[in-house]
Amino acid sequence: MRLWLEQKRKPTEGRSVHVLQLPSIHCTDDQKKRLQDMAQSRAIGIWRMKRAKALLGALDGKTLERLVVDIRVPPESVVKCVEAFSKQGLKSLQYPTRKPTWRESRVEKMIEMLEKPSMQKGEDWRSFTVRYIGIDFTGSMIQKIRAIILAHPAGTRGALARILCQEFGLHSSAGKAKVNTITDILKRMDMDNLVRLSKVTQSKPSRRQSMPQRPLLHEQDREMWHHEDLEPLMFVPIQSPDQQHLWNDMMSRYHYLKRPRLFGPQIRYLIWSGKSYGASERSRTDCGLLLGGIGFSHAAWRLASRDAFIGWDDQQREGRLNRVIGNSRFLILPWIQCPNLASMILGRIAKRAASDWKTTYGIQPVLLETFVRQDRFLGTCYRAANWIEVGSTRGYSYFSRQKKKRTPKTIFLYPLCKNFRKELRRSP
Repeated sequence: MRLWLEQKRKPTEGRSVHVLQLPSIHCTDDQKKRLQDMAQSRAIGIWRMKRAKALLGALDGKTLERLVVDIRVPPESVVKCVEAFSKQGLKSLQYPTRKPTWRESRVEKMIEMLEKPSMQKGEDWRSFTVRYIGIDFTGSMIQKIRAIILAHPAGTRGALARILCQEFGLHSSAGKAKVNTITDILKRMDMDNLVRLSKVTQSKPSRRQSMPQRPLLHEQDREMWHHEDLEPLMFVPIQSPDQQHLWNDMMSRYHYLKRPRLFGPQIRYLIWSGKSYGASERSRTDCGLLLGGIGFSHAAWRLASRDAFIGWDDQQREGRLNRVIGNSRFLILPWIQCPNLASMILGRIAKRAASDWKTTYGIQPVLLETFVRQDRFLGTCYRAANWIEVGSTRGYSYFSRQKKKRTPKTIFLYPLCKNFRKELRRSP
């Protein structure tokens, strides 16, 4: 997130460093009341409504980072909105500066249908939907959500999400309720004024401070190994807190991303040599010599090169994306030196990860994907393990000027079956 908001140009002699900042603004009580009415309106369009919410947030002292997360508007747009209001007042909201996006048009039409009973007839009412995080909602479903919120005025958002999961059968393939997903959807619907959620009350911060966990790994002298000395390779799924601590410690200290946390569906492994080497680092499972770790999570939502390689259209991608999983982390500890070890691991883990994913989530993957930063790695181990290079990323950022500055990443894919394209194009 901070990459969007604190993008600094390289300092040059005699020039100041540029940082995107949120200007301070003031308004009268009457102007603030008008902004509050606009922020709650369901008739003025999303463009005005979101900018009214951005201005109220700025008046309340929210940071630019917080506003971007809450309102889902690029930081440059938030700053321009605040700057325009400081110069023109409410006149800055009189005329939209752009046409509504396709998604905004659908949300505005859904709001109109919900607010006008005369429109709640016919095929359009039954079939028209708006999409949030991959789930389509009809007008009757949103009416039901509104009724549930009214029936539980004191319910937390998590509690409401559990009720909705049960009401609409929103469960993962493993049978777990999609509580976190539906909670996020409720927040987004509230931002779009499709529903009204009660304000979150700020609870007092807990005085109890979590004790920092001690490091489990210590730097060791580099040692050359032959792959036969490390056989058999063992992939131990993360199941216990001790294993998770070891995996997190390893990734946060030795992986270049420094972020061990993965989001959404995921499986992670510790990689061990099956032989025992006495003084080497061990986990509680006493597996032997620790070699590294690897993790898999959900695939990227949209990749032009990948989608062209598969032959996907948007509808097929949305319906079958869960059959693709991403290799999100891969690390061999820096003191383990062994020719071809990385490609050996990648070659053996593919089928194992697909099998474990099906066991855990009930979905059989047919394709793996990963990204390799071009300024750091060549991707040699992926090529040696028969992964296919299909193109490069184009970069993504809410901060529009930074898209061209994003380091491109090479996209590699690994088919898990011969007819993967047929499986991924099949109607869900």
